[in-house]
Parts: sequence; C-alpha cells; structure tokens
Amino acid sequence: MPGSDHFKDLLEGFLSNRISPQQLQELQAAMDDHAFVEGLDKVLKDSYYHHADTREDSLEDAVLYLGALKEKMRLAGDDEASRQVRYESDLPDFRPTERSPGPSYEPSPERRPGRPAIRRLLIRLSAAAVLLLAIGSTVYFYTTRRATPLAPGTANVSHFGGDVQPGGNKAILTLGDQSTITLDESPNGQLASQGGARILKNGNALRYDAAGAGNVQAAGGSKAAGDSKTAGGTNKNVPVYNMVTTPAGGQFQLVLADGTGVWLDSKSSIRYPTSFNGSSREVTITGQVYLEVAAQPNKPFRVKVGPQVVEVIGTKFNINAFDNEPGIRTTLADGAVRIHLGNSELLLQPAQQAALDEKGNLELVSHPDMEETLAWKDGSFHFSGTGLAVIMRQITRWYDVEIEYRDQVPGAFVADIPRNVPLSQLLQLLELTGHVHFKIEGKKIIVSGMKI
Repeated sequence: MPGSDHFKDLLEGFLSNRISPQQLQELQAAMDDHAFVEGLDKVLKDSYYHHADTREDSLEDAVLYLGALKEKMRLAGDDEASRQVRYESDLPDFRPTERSPGPSYEPSPERRPGRPAIRRLLIRLSAAAVLLLAIGSTVYFYTTRRATPLAPGTANVSHFGGDVQPGGNKAILTLGDQSTITLDESPNGQLASQGGARILKNGNALRYDAAGAGNVQAAGGSKAAGDSKTAGGTNKNVPVYNMVTTPAGGQFQLVLADGTGVWLDSKSSIRYPTSFNGSSREVTITGQVYLEVAAQPNKPFRVKVGPQVVEVIGTKFNINAFDNEPGIRTTLADGAVRIHLGNSELLLQPAQQAALDEKGNLELVSHPDMEETLAWKDGSFHFSGTGLAVIMRQITRWYDVEIEYRDQVPGAFVADIPRNVPLSQLLQLLELTGHVHFKIEGKKIIVSGMKI
C-alpha cells in the first residue's frame, strides 16, 4: 500500500486529472484495502504534520481538497452516486462553501478516467475526505497549541454575529457549616481547617492535608473559616463533609485527604468527608468526574452516583452522569471497579464501560471510545463519528450557552479541538463541513442545516 507522500501524490493527481490508468488502479486498490482505510487517518496525519512545521495553511489545503473532490463528483454527474456516498459512509456530505470554493477540474477527453472507476473511487474517497478535513483541523490547532495561543479573530466573528469565550477553572467550595468559598477568587494558601484536615489551595487545585489541622489561620491572616470546632465539633471521629461544585463553563481539580485525585468537568460536583476515618471511603458525585483513587486495599472507595454505587480499591475511571445525557456511563481506564445497582453487579476491566440507561438497565460496553470519553480531562474536544446533538450538549456546558435548533442536522463529525478556543473558532470548523450553519445571539447558538 502507498506511503503517506505517495498517497498524497496519487490524490493530487486524481483531483487534477493528471493520473495515469496505472496510478488510478493503485489508488482504487488502496481504497479497497480495509487495513489501509483503517489506517488512513494516520497516513493523512503524518503527511499534514510534516507540512505543518513549515506552513500555516494546512486547514485551507484540506478544504481545497474537499472542494475539489466534490467538484469531481459534480462533474461525474451522477446523483445516485452522491446519495450512495452519504448512505455508505454514514457521514456528512461535504460540498464547497463560499469561503472555500473547490477549483474546477474539467477532464480532458484523452485523460478522462472511466465513469464507473470514478464513481467507485469517489464513494470510497468521500469517507477519506471527512478524515482529511479533520486532520487539517487537528494540525491547525496542534501547531498553534505547541507555539502560541490561537490569535483572536482567527475565526470570522462577524459571520456568526458574536462570540463566547471558553470556560476555565471556576468552582465553589461548600464547607461543613454551609458557608462557601469562591475558589477562583481565593488566594493560594490555607483556606480553612475542617474535620482534622487543612484545606489548601495551590493554583487551580485544592488539597486536603490531614496533618497539622488545629485552630489555624486562613490565607490573608483571618481565622480559618469553618474550623473543626465550628463545623464538626472537637470529635474528629464525626465526619465533616465538604462539596466542590463547578458552574457551566467551569472545571477544577482537587486531592482528597487519602491522596485520591479528582477532576471535575463543568456543571459537576463531588461531596466528600474531609478525612476518611472509617472502614471505607465514600463520596457522591454529579455531572462528569474523573478519579484516580489512591490504593488502600483494606479501605474500599465507593462513589455514589444516581441509583448506582461504583466500588474500587485503587483505579482510574471516569463517570458521566449529566442530567442532559442519556443515562450514566462509567468508563474504566485502569484497575478494576464493581458497579452495584440494586441486586445487580457488573465488574469492569480496563477499557470497558458500564452504561445505565434511563429505564434502569445496566449493560457492559466492551469497546468504548476511550479517547473521546477522557478528552475533556486533557483539555480537548474529541469527536470520532459524533452526532451534532452530542457535540452541542458538550458546547452548552463548557461555553455556558443555550442551543436553538432550526433544522435537523444528520451525520457525524470527526475532529480534535482544544477546549481553550473561542466558540466562534470551534463553530467555524464544524461549518467547514458544509453541512451545518451557526449564528450566535448573546448566549444562544442558533443551529441550521446548510441551504445548498
């Protein structure tokens, strides 16, 4: 099968009608090979990463490829083939947009490939085009993320009617006496002392230190809010519960008293004791939370989420329990967890998922998309054949916006986009598919199908 450089040469030759019959057969054979198509993402990515270090127009090149490919389909003059592309690929139909028109390549009579060959190749290349646009987007953000932040105004803000900045590190800490601390507005240092633990803030993370907690001073010199005497009495065996809550457009990290790491997504919460003095460790969560549980074999860790309990000893896992998502999904990255639901149990191994639907049915998902599931923790949106409704639900939570649908927009999207970009840039990438149009009105996004 052709390497990345040779494949790119073949594709360029096909689009510009400078491809020989032998090269056309080679390209067809490549697209007929299942293993090659499975690895096509890497082939295209390697090619664009190679150019991304010296060129800044990878995204524009990808769009031109797509435009040329759709123009080629138009010249083939077969509507049935176009419908077959959409049906077989189950992906959006890419067409040139006003900002990225595809050049016209009129085949010369002596070099015109046979119509059936074009038709078969176009059907297979349509799925490749979806990847090509995604790779262009990935590289575009990949290079700017390595060097400098995305420059304001990269997207055409006026085209959308406005813009919304991305979310950030924001959260509220609720102490045992129900007093609250706005964490993103608090200085570094000790915030409080509760239930035998000091509460320390360092940058965008909170840490509970079980050693040296007594009657101490809070950051800024005043008495620590809600110390052990106020919030839980002098008896340290009486648990004192705290809660960290993130708003829409917020995220935060904390380390519990046992060393367990917690990542909170937007519109999420975790309620926990300030120290774990009993025979088990129990917390309650809402929204989406990723946990790396400190191993204590004799003290199991339990997470209550909705009607189910996730029990672990030491492991890494993600729980998605947003109210506007269908059910609860628990995804295991490492270790082992046991899901308890009434009298039912389900044991997860790494790279498996437990899905609890809205009817209360619990089932095992053997091969979830781990990259898409965990991308939020690493600061990215990762879409791999993701429907627009799922994408827009993530956007509502991170950008704190509302969605209004004017049309049904079918199809799936492939992209890898960092979460630190303004909303207009994310929407612009989705619009480049030629399948959907957005308008921003204050904190509302209006979604329409592309009128072609």
